[in-house]
Amino acid sequence: STNTGPPLPLPRRYKDIVLPENFYTVYKDGKEKRKKGDDAISLHDLSNMVSKNWESADAETKEYVQVMHRIDIEEYQRRYDESCMISRQEEEDDEHEEIAQNAAKETNQKMNSNYDKETQKEVTSKYLHEFETSHNEMNSNIKS
Repeated sequence: STNTGPPLPLPRRYKDIVLPENFYTVYKDGKEKRKKGDDAISLHDLSNMVSKNWESADAETKEYVQVMHRIDIEEYQRRYDESCMISRQEEEDDEHEEIAQNAAKETNQKMNSNYDKETQKEVTSKYLHEFETSHNEMNSNIKS
């Protein structure tokens, strides 16, 4: 979804400031590039500045920052969970593919031997059932 600004109205103190879309998150485009320039300050100095500004911030601004922080954490968790789900799905897909390949290989080997037609049907049916069961489990995991 396309976001056109902050999810919450800015505190009154900052209502006239125009901020870029998604200013509140570093996760919008993946990795953000840092550039070191002439105006760079040390991490220690930056930490002191942020700490002093936080101490002097009004209650409305602090609440706003805390809510934005919670929103950012939720977005991070959503993306992390999504990434884990995709990884698990890929592992399951690989496992199902291996089951299908092994079943096909074993079925072909047994069909090429001297088994009678009834035994060939049983072997094919057995592996088809195993594959369908595995496939159904995968689909139920996706839905849940």
